[in-house]
Parts: sequence; C-alpha cells; structure tokens
Amino acid sequence: MASPAVAATPAPATTARVEEPVLNLRELPEPIQRAIPPVTVGGYIYSRNAADRLLLVDKILRREGEEVAPGLLLEKLNPKEAVFNYKGYRYRVPY
Repeated sequence: MASPAVAATPAPATTARVEEPVLNLRELPEPIQRAIPPVTVGGYIYSRNAADRLLLVDKILRREGEEVAPGLLLEKLNPKEAVFNYKGYRYRVPY
C-alpha cells in the first residue's frame, strides 16, 4: 500500500531589508561634511506613530521624509536621534 504523498509547504520568502549603518556626521568624508547645508535642530516630538513625529529644524516643524534644506532629507526620527540623508550619505544627529 502506497503512503499518501505529503506536499511540503514552502516557507514564505523573507525579504529582510538590510539597512546600512548610519554614521555620525564626523564620520562622513570631509568634502561631504562641508557640503551639507547647515541646519539648527531646536527640539523634537517622538511618537510610536510615525505620523505624529516632529522635528524643529531652523524654527520650522518638519516631518519624516521632508527636505529640510536643498538636498538634505529628514529621513527618520528615532527616540534619541534624527537620521538625515544628503546625496545618499546617511548620518545621525542626536538630541
């Protein structure tokens, strides 16, 4: 008597997104450091809900994903730091 065939259920493909490490501003190449537009961070509101996160940049409340200066993107707000992106160079600013 033949045993019933058991179909193996393939495991779902995981699309683990590997994030590049975020450097400190001083760890970026010197020419990039000089090219980054200067901004002043005055305060922040962190929330578990990304839509409620705010950062005070140059006296203007900004949200994740906004360009805060020419070519300078506020990429993400974490509980104790902001992550900025300038021409593909990601760096953190603690608060």
